[in-house]
Amino acid sequence: MLIFIQTTIVIGNSVIDHNSASGISLQDSCCKPLLLSPMASSGDNLYIVWPDNKTGNWELFFAKSANGGDTFETPINISNNTSFSANATILSHENHISITWWDNKTGKIEPFIRSSHDFGETFGEPHMLNISSIR
Repeated sequence: MLIFIQTTIVIGNSVIDHNSASGISLQDSCCKPLLLSPMASSGDNLYIVWPDNKTGNWELFFAKSANGGDTFETPINISNNTSFSANATILSHENHISITWWDNKTGKIEPFIRSSHDFGETFGEPHMLNISSIR
């Protein structure tokens, strides 16, 4: 099976084009392709995470908006490794953000988490979650 993911994200009337030369751009559009990406919010802060393979392998990127999605800051690579990263989820509460995903950097597909405690300004190192008790 072949799956194609277009890395254009539609939020309201804004489009985040991660393929632009500057790294991220917002465009007005009503009819661009939609990539369903996990989002979370806290107050006017909007957080989004999505997959992209512009590095040559599937990575997860994070971007944030402090004005309800009108503009977004430059995205950061959350998974940032040479393995396959996919199936992200994101949660936020006040200044805390947690992103989980599945990754095969250990040679097996394992769940990872990475967290921020300053509204997504910085993130701690990724940590593998121990799921051996549920296998």
